[in-house]
Amino acid sequence: MENKKFEAAQYSYENAGQLRAIAKILGYEEKLSGNGNIVFSKGNEHHSYSIDDLKKGNRKPDREKIVQQSKERVVAFFNKTEANNNFNEYNQFLQQNHNLAIVKWDNIKGNKNGFTVIDLENKTAYTGEELYKFAYEKNYKLDGNAGRIDINWEELNEIGIDPNKLSKEDKENLRNGQKTGTLQFSIEDTPQNRKFLDKEKVSYTVDNGKLNFEGKAAASKYILLDNTEENKSKLKALDVDFKEHGKQQLKVSGINARKLAIAAITVVYPVAGVALMLVPKRKEIKNDFSFSKDEIKSLENNAVISKKNAKGEQILFQRDKDTNDIVSINAKNIQIPTRIAGVELTPMQIEKLKKGHEIVIINETLNKAAKVRLDLNAKNGLSIKEANNIDIKRETKQIVTDKERLEFVAKQGAKGIDKIFDKKPSEMDSFLEKYNLKKDYASYKEIEKSFSTSKEASSQTTGEKIASQLDKLDAAIKATAHNEASNLYGKSYGKQNESSKMKM
Repeated sequence: MENKKFEAAQYSYENAGQLRAIAKILGYEEKLSGNGNIVFSKGNEHHSYSIDDLKKGNRKPDREKIVQQSKERVVAFFNKTEANNNFNEYNQFLQQNHNLAIVKWDNIKGNKNGFTVIDLENKTAYTGEELYKFAYEKNYKLDGNAGRIDINWEELNEIGIDPNKLSKEDKENLRNGQKTGTLQFSIEDTPQNRKFLDKEKVSYTVDNGKLNFEGKAAASKYILLDNTEENKSKLKALDVDFKEHGKQQLKVSGINARKLAIAAITVVYPVAGVALMLVPKRKEIKNDFSFSKDEIKSLENNAVISKKNAKGEQILFQRDKDTNDIVSINAKNIQIPTRIAGVELTPMQIEKLKKGHEIVIINETLNKAAKVRLDLNAKNGLSIKEANNIDIKRETKQIVTDKERLEFVAKQGAKGIDKIFDKKPSEMDSFLEKYNLKKDYASYKEIEKSFSTSKEASSQTTGEKIASQLDKLDAAIKATAHNEASNLYGKSYGKQNESSKMKM
């Protein structure tokens, strides 16, 4: 075996699938060895990796920056229509002309249309969905010519806003389908306009035939497609809500337009336009959703509340504190990233965030902690605040005795086991067997794996069910560890006998 470095491993990638795709494009063949490892070969060059090692990925410190640079490069020439209609031919064209490759997933995780983008110039890989999401957020059409949809800025003149005086940040927010900061609006003083503002409980002043009031401008991206039964079936299959736009077209807007724009490559509908909307500053919350007094109080305190709609779907609501406008989102449309601030989220943490609860994440490498919760008014949908009052000076390498290990697991459950025995599988098996933790831990890891690989796990009902199972198993692991520590070290365990090292 040659000592030559494995070229594919020099790339930045997230998982085993991406590395295998990179290796394939670089001309390596792969086969499964007798010991269960995957061997990549090219000529006299051979490299053997365990599946577990491949799954860890190669997230370089500057990965986010590299992927961002790659996306900015790719959207300038990528053609979504060609990728949809002539995938293999278009892949060859991209490699020959743009030093880029696209590799289909072949029904991985139940998605036969997913694909990986491999940027041979920037030496990185990411999903096609990530590329489509970036293009949607930046209003790129993905037409092969760097075409972009822009806002009709002159419409702002109708509500007394000079588009040339808008801040750079406000313009960028509108382009991305978000709200501006607070602005001063001015509209014609007519009985109809007065009636509208009074009904909406908006404070205004009258000056020179104009009604002046505060508020925010908002933008909503939309997609138009032909009103056919085939398109309706596709939209329903993707769980995308739509409305008829005249007799000839269907209109998909807001969060549903985003879902459609980054959907599988069999759906090719670029953003058709961006509609501007006015959000006036109200004196109080307009109760269009039958909120109770307690719910209104919670909203006034900037909490996220949850209610079911007529279809039985969970809807989350939050107040825009600047305008008293109510922002809402269907729970099924909430997308929580799997990593926040360099910390991998557990399925339970993801579900808690989806329900509007606050979680605490801890990055032990950086010795930092943060409190995270949904914020429907934030650009990324999340509020992330430093939690300096949390004691995170924990070093698992100091845990050497079984007593310390049991104490740690009694506090942190399955994740505590992961931290203590990272890269020590045989030592972990012995410990789990010795203290009756093996069965529950194995069940926990199996369900956790099903959460990350199941296509259905993204649904609200399935996600809650899996999170509930993990909660129960994690509680059982903590209880068993506590009982085993008590059996070993007497009834004083858990009272005066706790180690100071165990504080988090």
